[in-house]
Amino acid sequence: MAGRSLSSRRITSTANPRVKSATRLRRRRERDRSGLLLIEGRLELEMALEAGVKLVDLLVWSEGCEDVDAEIAARAAHSAEARCEVSRSVAERLSYGEKISPIVAVARRPAPMAAKIEAADALVLVLDRIEKPGNLGAALRSADAVGTTAVLVSDPATDLFNPNVIRASRGTVFTLPLHQVSREAAAEVLADLPIVVATPDAVLDYRRAAPRPPIAIVVGSEHEGVSAFWRQRAHMEVRIPMRGRADSLNLSVSAALLLFEATRERKGR
Repeated sequence: MAGRSLSSRRITSTANPRVKSATRLRRRRERDRSGLLLIEGRLELEMALEAGVKLVDLLVWSEGCEDVDAEIAARAAHSAEARCEVSRSVAERLSYGEKISPIVAVARRPAPMAAKIEAADALVLVLDRIEKPGNLGAALRSADAVGTTAVLVSDPATDLFNPNVIRASRGTVFTLPLHQVSREAAAEVLADLPIVVATPDAVLDYRRAAPRPPIAIVVGSEHEGVSAFWRQRAHMEVRIPMRGRADSLNLSVSAALLLFEATRERKGR
């Protein structure tokens, strides 16, 4: 039972099997094979616990835990199937970024939820064929900030639980109504919503379009933009005006601008 089998074992070697298993979870193939994922960071762990994510291993570097909320650490320890103290060298090995994470968790991948849009004033973000984990995570933070009804990740080239997605989303990947679906399944879910596609070659300025909920906003991949599949189903195409020499914005920035504009229109009714 979670919280009953906690270990007081101390791990000092980076060659320890538990450590090696955890670090292998940085690879998508291992996450897909095992059904596990890696969580580091106080806020990310807090979000995961709030969402009911099941922890398997909790690996704690106590000397660095001053920056970790004691309540979060206690909740994580109670939830985990096993807890181990680790040395600084092990904590460094487990940490994904440059900064050492004093607490790292191995967790079970959340079960996928059926995508269903029922809100009368639904604001849905569709991320089409996203390739870069950091961009996906940043877009999810914006979706969380505006209270998006749902996020549909259509035919992604990256894994929703890539450590960079978890970090860039600040853990909101666990708490958002997030669904990874095929584009056909996404289109079926959105059958009753107007679809607004963001594309640089559209004529209509997004600020003049007044895109207000209920609505689905589609933002495309970093290199190819929104696919023909979504453009063929668009009720409206909009562009974000640019005065510089770059031909496009980062997709997470585009998503944020469109979401906040739609939210402003919703409040302005």
